[in-house]
Amino acid sequence: MPSEKQKVYRLSNIPADADRHTVFQLLVQALSDVSYENIQLFSLAFSIDHLDGSRSKLATLTFNKVPNIVKDEPNKSQWKLQLPGLSNSLILDTHFLGFTPLNDVSAEAQICSCIAISGLSSHPFGSWQPHGSDKSFMWIRDSLPRDLPGVRTIIYGYDTALINSTSFQTIQDISLTLIHQLKANGWASPGSKNLVFLAHSLGGVILKEALVSMAGSGEREKYVLSLTKGAIFFGVPSHGMHISHFLAMVGSQPNQDLIRDLSSDSTYLMNLDKRFEGISVIRQMKLFWAYETKTSPLYTVISRSSSEAVLVTPDSATRGLISSNPAATIQIDASHSDIVKFVEHYHKYDIILSKLREICGQRPDHIAPSPIGAFSLNYSRPVADKHGSPASLVDPNAWDYTVKRLHAPQRDHRLEQIEKKFGHTFDWVFDDRSVGLSKWLQDGQGIFWISGKPGSGKSTLTKFIVNDPRTHELRNRWTSKATMITANFFFHHRGSTIQKSLSGLLRSILSQILEHKPRLHLHLRPVLDARFIQLAEENSLGLDPNLIGDLQMAWKNWGLMSQVQQDPWSIGTLKSGLRQILDQKQDELDICLFLDALDEYDGQPDVISRFIQDLAQQSHDSPSRIRICFSSRPWDAFVELFKEVPGFKIHEHTEDDIEKYCIGNIKTSHNSETLSDLVPAITRRARGVFLWVKLVLQDLTRDAANGATGEQLKETLGSFPDDLYTYYTRIVERIAPSSRWATYCALELVSRLREGLSLVSLLEAVSCSRSQDYLNGRDRLSKFRYKASRWSDDDFEGQIRVISGGLLDVVAADDQKSIQFMHQTVEEFAERPQLKQIVLGDDSRETHENGHSILAKYYLLISDPRRAIYHARAAEQTTGRSLSTFISSIPSEYLELPFSPFSPFRLNETAKFSALTFAAYGRLQLYLRDESQSQPSLYSTSTEPLLSSLIMSLTDDRQTPPELEVLSTMTAILSYGYSPQNDRNLFKHLLSVIWMSNLGIESGRIKKSYLCTLISFLLDHGLDLNERVELLRADDIIGVFRPLHLCTPVAAKILLERGADANVLDDLGFSPLDLICLRATHHFVRLSETDRYEMAALLTKHGGGLQKATVDEWSMFVASLAGSGLDVTVLKGLPVERPKRHRLTGFRKRIFGR
Repeated sequence: MPSEKQKVYRLSNIPADADRHTVFQLLVQALSDVSYENIQLFSLAFSIDHLDGSRSKLATLTFNKVPNIVKDEPNKSQWKLQLPGLSNSLILDTHFLGFTPLNDVSAEAQICSCIAISGLSSHPFGSWQPHGSDKSFMWIRDSLPRDLPGVRTIIYGYDTALINSTSFQTIQDISLTLIHQLKANGWASPGSKNLVFLAHSLGGVILKEALVSMAGSGEREKYVLSLTKGAIFFGVPSHGMHISHFLAMVGSQPNQDLIRDLSSDSTYLMNLDKRFEGISVIRQMKLFWAYETKTSPLYTVISRSSSEAVLVTPDSATRGLISSNPAATIQIDASHSDIVKFVEHYHKYDIILSKLREICGQRPDHIAPSPIGAFSLNYSRPVADKHGSPASLVDPNAWDYTVKRLHAPQRDHRLEQIEKKFGHTFDWVFDDRSVGLSKWLQDGQGIFWISGKPGSGKSTLTKFIVNDPRTHELRNRWTSKATMITANFFFHHRGSTIQKSLSGLLRSILSQILEHKPRLHLHLRPVLDARFIQLAEENSLGLDPNLIGDLQMAWKNWGLMSQVQQDPWSIGTLKSGLRQILDQKQDELDICLFLDALDEYDGQPDVISRFIQDLAQQSHDSPSRIRICFSSRPWDAFVELFKEVPGFKIHEHTEDDIEKYCIGNIKTSHNSETLSDLVPAITRRARGVFLWVKLVLQDLTRDAANGATGEQLKETLGSFPDDLYTYYTRIVERIAPSSRWATYCALELVSRLREGLSLVSLLEAVSCSRSQDYLNGRDRLSKFRYKASRWSDDDFEGQIRVISGGLLDVVAADDQKSIQFMHQTVEEFAERPQLKQIVLGDDSRETHENGHSILAKYYLLISDPRRAIYHARAAEQTTGRSLSTFISSIPSEYLELPFSPFSPFRLNETAKFSALTFAAYGRLQLYLRDESQSQPSLYSTSTEPLLSSLIMSLTDDRQTPPELEVLSTMTAILSYGYSPQNDRNLFKHLLSVIWMSNLGIESGRIKKSYLCTLISFLLDHGLDLNERVELLRADDIIGVFRPLHLCTPVAAKILLERGADANVLDDLGFSPLDLICLRATHHFVRLSETDRYEMAALLTKHGGGLQKATVDEWSMFVASLAGSGLDVTVLKGLPVERPKRHRLTGFRKRIFGR
C-alpha cells in the first residue's frame, strides 16, 4: 500500500459555518484513530452551487497515518463518516469526481472561475501535482489563488481509467456530462461569472467537444458558452497522438473506441478542431497551446519494459500554430504527463500566470464610450413656446394609430391552438373550494399561482378558466362600482417573438385593456409624447421648425409607430403606459390578468417573475385594482418568489381527470374492451402528466389495431418510459433509418426558425439540405417541387408525420398552416446537445449541418438573401463551420440585397454583390477567413467595396448588428490585407450611416460614441481625411465634395482633430463654412440650428473661413443663431471677408435639379 503522504483526500458535506478548526474537530470525532497532528488541511471552500455558504463546504487534506476506515476497505475510493448532530454525513473520497473548488472569492471581488480538466488515465487532482511523496503542494490550489486575486480555482474530475475498465463511454458522452455539470452548478444562470479553463490531454478534447456542442444547443447551453473567455491547453492532441501503448493496455475492453478517436489519423479530431476553431474565432476566445518537448515512457501490460516516444507532437498540441502563430504557443520542457506537474517556483509558471491574466482581463462586453464626443459649447436651448409646446409637435392621430397597432395579429393564436378540456375534466377547479381559485376570484388579492409538471395540462386548464362563465360570475360579486376588465396572455415558446416576449405580453395586455375601455388611451399620450421629444433630443434635432415637418413625415415612413415590438424604447414605454393606466385616478378599474406558461417566456425566469410581482403591486392612491392568475412549471425562480401566494399544483388533482380521459378516448377504439383493462395502470403511472397519457394511448391503440393481445399490450405498457424525454427518444428510434436524416433536418429546422415554417417550405428545405453547391441545390429543389406538385394537403401533412414520428404538429392560423413542436417539452428535447447522436447515431460524428445551415442554403436558393445571411451567420456561430463552398458557387446575379431606402447615397433599389462582398455585408467571419486561407492575396488585390458593404449593414432595417461584431469583422478584413484605399466609396458610405444616425433613421439605434470609434478606427487604418466624395443622381455626378462638407458635428470634430483642412473646397469652390452659413447643402444634409451652430464653432476654431459667402450673409447667419437663444460670442470677429458677392443659381440647379 502506498504511504499515507502519497494520497490526497477530499472531504465534502462540511457544514457551511465550519472553519478550519471545526474541520479538524469533525475528523477527529469521526475517525477515532486519527489525531489532530495526523491531519494536514490544505484548502477549505464553499461548494460551487452555494457560494453564499447556505449548504456546505469542501476540503482537501492528507493524513500522516492512513485511517482505519481506509485500511479496512482499501479498494474503495469513497467513505461515509457519520456524526451525531450533522444532518448529512461527511464524505471522504480520493476520486475527486465532479467539481472541487479550491478557494473562495466574494461575489463582489470575483472576476471569473478557472476550471482545470485532467487528461487520459490521470487523477483529477494528482495529475496537477509534482511527482514524489510530498503532496503538500499543488500549483492550481496553492499558487493561482494567491497570484490571481478575484479568480476562483476549481478542478473537474471524470472517470478516465483505462486498465480493467468496463466503460464504453465516448468523448461525446464525457463532454455531455461536463455540460450537465456546468448547468447544474449554476453557470447557466444570470449573473454567473466568466469561465477560463486549463485542460490537459484528453481533457482538452472533452472541453472542445463540450464548447462546440453548446454552440449548437439551447439557450442555457449558449449562455454557458458565452461565459467562456478562453483556455490554456496542455498537450491536447488536436491532430491526434501516439496511442499504440494505450491500445495495448486496454486490449479488447469497451473503451478501445475512445482511444482510437485520439489517433493521429482520426477524422473525428480533425473535424472537431475545425469546428472548435470557428467557434473560438466568432466568440473571440483567448487561447494558448502548451506543448511537450520530452519523450514519454510507453509501458505495456504484458511486460514491464518500456520504450520512449513523443505522445503529442508540437504540431498536434498547437494545432499547427507553432509555425503560423508562435505567440499563442508555450513550450514546456517536460513529458506528456509532467507538462502540468509544476513544482513550487517553477520558472514556466510565470508564463502560464501571465496568459491567465490576459484571458481573465479580456472582457469586451461592450465598446467603451469614445473620448471623442460631440463638440460641446455653452448655449441656451430654444424655449419651447417659440415653436409650440412639445405635446403639439406630433399629430394626435399618430397616437391613435399607435394604440391600434398595439394589437398584434398573433395575439390570440396560442389561445386558439390549445386543446379544449376533455368532457367534464377540470370542473373541480371551480367546484372544489379547497383549491382556492373560486375564493380568490371573489375576494382575493394579488397573485394566484397554478404550478405543474411539464405536460400536466396547465395551458388547457388556464384556457378553461379564461373562457368559463363562472370566472366572470365570481369576479362580478367582488365589486359593483369598478369597471371589470379581463385580459390574458398565453406565452408560447414555439411561436413568434411576439408570443413569447415581454414586449408581446405588454402589447397584448394594453390592447385588451384599451379595447374594454377606449378612453384609457389618453393616459398613454404623455408617455409617447415624451418619447418623441427624447428621440429629437438624442439626435441633436432640438425643436428646429424646419425639421418638424420632416420628423412628422419620417415618423410615419419609418414605421416606428407601427413597430412597437422592435423599437428599442418600446418595452420601457409600454411598461410606463401600463403603469399610467393602473395608477390613474379618474376611472376605477378591476383588472384581472390570466397568464399562461411563464416558463415559456423567452428570457430569464427571474426577470418575468419579478415583473409579475411588481405589476401586482397596488398604488396606494389609485382606485383601481389588479390581480394576476398565472401558470408555470415549479422552477426555482418562481418558487422562491411565489411560494407564499395562494395556488395549487395541478398534477395533484387530475388523477380522476386522467381516468376519464382514458376511458373517453378508448371508447372510440375498436379494441376498447382490451384497452380498458389497462386504464388503472395508465392512470397510476401518469402521475398527473396528460401528455404522457396521450402518447401512451396513441401507441397502445395502434398496437391493438395491429392485433396485439391484452397480455402483449400490458407488456408494451410496462416498457414505456415514464420520462417524456426518454419517450421522445423511443419515438425517434422507431422511425425508419432511411428517414432519419429527414427527421434530423425537420427537428433542427423547427428548432432554429422561431417565426414558424410552412409545410411546403419545411419539406423543400429538407429536400435540398444535402446540397453542397448552388446548382446541385437548385436541381434538388426543382425535382422535389415537381414531385410535390401532385400532392394534396393531406399528403404534405402525412410526410411531416412520417419523418417526425408525430413530434411535429401542423397548426393553422389565419388560413395559413405552419409547423411547430407538438409540445414545449419536444422543443427542449430537440435543443439538447445529444439530439444529433439520438437521431443519426454514428453518422452524427461526421455531420456538421444544423437547422441554420440548411435554412441558409434554402433561402439562398429561393432568393431571400436577407434571411439567408441571418442563418448563414447563425450557422457559423453554432457549428463553427462556414458555408464557403455553397456561397462561393452562387452566380453574382443571384446575390442581390436591398439597401435601406433611407440611405442618401443609395439611389438604386438593389445592389449586386460578389460572394466576398455579400459575406462582408453579412458579417460572415468564418467565410471571410476561409477565403483568406484559400487565396492569400485575395484581399490585398481586391477592389470590391468590402468595408462599405460592412458599414452599410448598420442600416439594416430588420436588426441592428452588434457593435463589436461589426468592428471585429472589419478588423479581420484589414488583417487579411485589405486596405481602406481599396474601397473607393468608403467615406461616402460612412457618412451615409452617420447622417442616418443623426436623423434617427434606422441606424439611429447605433450609439454616436460607437460611430466615433468607427471613424477613428478607419482613420487609424488609412482612411483619407480629404477623400473625394461624389454624389450621384441616377448615373450623373451632381457634386464632388470633401468629407467636411458633408459632416455632422460629431464626425467633423474627429476629422479636424486629425488634421483635416478646415478650408478645403468642393468642386465649386465652396468651403465647409460657406455651406453652413448659406444653408446650401445637399438635400439630405439638413442641419438643425444647434448642429449648424456647433459646426460653425468647430470650423472657426480650426481656422475655417469663408470663400464665397459675404460678411453680410455671415452676420445674418450669426444673428439667426442668436435669435434661437444660442451663445454666439465664439463666432464674432470672423477674419475672412470676401467682397465679391456670388450667386448660387448654378449650385442649386445642379444639386436640387431646379
